[in-house]
Amino acid sequence: MEQIDKIYIRPGVGILQLLKNQNYKPWFALAEFIDNAIDSYLKFETQLKQVEGDNFKLKVIVEINTTDNRITIRDNAAGIPTEHYLRAFRAADAPYDRTGLIRVWYRYETSRLLVL
Repeated sequence: MEQIDKIYIRPGVGILQLLKNQNYKPWFALAEFIDNAIDSYLKFETQLKQVEGDNFKLKVIVEINTTDNRITIRDNAAGIPTEHYLRAFRAADAPYDRTGLIRVWYRYETSRLLVL
C-alpha cells in the first residue's frame, strides 16, 4: 500500500462561492466524522467481527481539549478504503458510495474547519 503523508483539502473557489452563505455550524463537521465511523462499521461489520471477534462493538470517542484548542475523534471502525482515501477529504466531492449516511455538504464544512 502506498503511504500518503500529505493531502490537499483546501476547497476550490467555486464551492466556497456556492456555500458561503449557508448556515452550517461547526457541530455539522463533527457529526460528519461520527457519521463516517458509523457508516464504515455498518458496511464492514462482518469483516470487523471476523478479525476482532463476534463481540466487537463500535466505539467512537470524542476528546475536547480546550487547553490546546483541539478536538480529536477516534473510532475503531474499518476506515476509508485505500482507493478512496484522497477523495474522501476533498470538499464537495461525491462519496464513493452514495447509499450511506454521508452528506456532501457536511464534507464542505469539515474541510473548512480543517483549513481555517
